[in-house]
Amino acid sequence: MLGLKAVKVRHDLMLLGIAGDRRNGYSVNGLLSKIGETIDAPGQKIILVGLGRLGMSLAAYLRESGTSLSVSAAFDVDPGKLNRSCEGIPCYGIHEIAAFIRDHGATIAILAIPPEDVSDILPLLIDSGIKGILNYTSVYLDVPGHVYVRNVDMVTFLEEIAYFLD
Repeated sequence: MLGLKAVKVRHDLMLLGIAGDRRNGYSVNGLLSKIGETIDAPGQKIILVGLGRLGMSLAAYLRESGTSLSVSAAFDVDPGKLNRSCEGIPCYGIHEIAAFIRDHGATIAILAIPPEDVSDILPLLIDSGIKGILNYTSVYLDVPGHVYVRNVDMVTFLEEIAYFLD
């Protein structure tokens, strides 16, 4: 489906330490396990910024997904959510975000905040040591080269689908 040649796939699997051959193939369970270990990157500390409807849905989804990646903490401005557990994740105030990132070594942030709050939060994340951002806002994130951003703009994706269906 990706247009890759079999030799390239076998080479990449070999780099992950997965043994197999053209005649007998690969152990599916071993393959899934090894790829999961590599992709899930145990030990990564993830934070969730924003516990509105989208943030709560993301927290619930991640908790139930079965991945070894888990959210260490969530941050919000709603006093009703602070110092409580939301979907099993401790929730703190936005003013505590920089100290938490530094003290706990968080490296990945999930942004699920209103677009108007991005300009205040983004510098805090980067200056505190965040290296990867999953961006659920509609705002383009201008980040330094050492920070990896993956944008998830559902409206744009839906518009794209609607365009190609028309």
